[in-house]
Amino acid sequence: MDVQSRKVVIIEDDPDASKLLRLYLKRLGYEVWEASDGETALSLIMSHKPDLVCLDLCLPQGSGFEVCEAMRSSEESANIPVLVTTGRASPQDQALAEMVGVDAYLIKPFSSDVFMDIVERLAKRDRAVVPIRPEVLQ
Repeated sequence: MDVQSRKVVIIEDDPDASKLLRLYLKRLGYEVWEASDGETALSLIMSHKPDLVCLDLCLPQGSGFEVCEAMRSSEESANIPVLVTTGRASPQDQALAEMVGVDAYLIKPFSSDVFMDIVERLAKRDRAVVPIRPEVLQ
């Protein structure tokens, strides 16, 4: 993907977390759009066709699981990489995220270096590669 045209949608209902993700992504050269709920997020994804979606799981008007499921069921967004950034650390949440098509799962709090490394890996990877997991980076 051309560095000039990299686009991302952040879906996060916590304004501080969203601001931090925006800062990290801008450092990597991404053009950023933000949504704080699932309904707005899907609209942004369909209109901007981002190269990446950063998704929180706990959202008003549709959970992150529902957003990812909707993305995967649409031909227009089915192949957009999804990076979940969440405080939900349970194995059940991680398994459900994998079932709905999440590409990488990052548990808050996390370092900027780990986040940016995962974003760059998702940007470069072949979509057929096994989903990236944070524990692989350690």
